[in-house]
This record gives sequence, C-alpha cells and structure tokens, in this order.
Amino acid sequence: MLYCSITLALGAMLVPATFAHAATASDKPINANCPIGKEPIVPSAGTIEYEGQTIGLCCPGCGKAFLAWDESRRDAFVALAMRGKEPGQVHQDSTGGSATSQPASVSFPYPLDTCIVSGEKLGSMGDPVTLKHEGREI
Repeated sequence: MLYCSITLALGAMLVPATFAHAATASDKPINANCPIGKEPIVPSAGTIEYEGQTIGLCCPGCGKAFLAWDESRRDAFVALAMRGKEPGQVHQDSTGGSATSQPASVSFPYPLDTCIVSGEKLGSMGDPVTLKHEGREI
C-alpha cells in the first residue's frame, strides 16, 4: 500500500504542470485565437500555462507545439495576445473598418516538415516552394 502511494505521488510530480484541461473563470485565456492553428480557441481543447498566463488552444496537440517554440517567440505571442492583436484575429482600424490581423512584415514559418499531399519529407524531391498568404507560409 505504501509502495502504491509513493508511486502515485511520484507520478503526479512527473506530469507537466503546464497543461490545464479545465479552465475556471479566473483562468480565462488571454488569447482569442490559437497560437499554432490561428483559429478560434475551443474550451474542450484545454489550455496551457506560460509565465503565469493562460493560453487557449484550438486542439489538444497545439499545447506541445507552443511549448516547443523558443522563448522569444512565446513571449512575443503573449505580448500580442495581451493587447488583443494575436495572429489570426481581425482588428478594427481607426476608421471603424476591418484591418488585417497583422502587418505584412510579420511572418509565421510553415510548421510541418512533411508534405500534406504526398506524406514525404519536405526537400526529398528538391527544394520546397514556400508562398506567403496573409503573413503565413504555405
């Protein structure tokens, strides 16, 4: 019995504390769109904690991808989200019209290393071709 209690206690310590699967009112995400998918966050996808801030996600797998970013990129996303200007969100310009979600100089790299059509590793058939559409590489 003591062995089981110790095993459970150690196992609980090994589970990453950054993943929170149920957000409460005080843990409201600072973002409206997922940092990875650039789509609206979904409550059932859960949240992650970063630097004391709750980050909402569009799907459960996006949490690991966000935490894999380098620190400066995560910090930049949090700063934009705190101002309500995270990527993927349409903002109002000063005339009341809709503006683009980010300046043209901001670019987000293509996150996959395999072709979504053939399933082969990018670059295996020559240099991959990248295009930018609304600040995202495709």
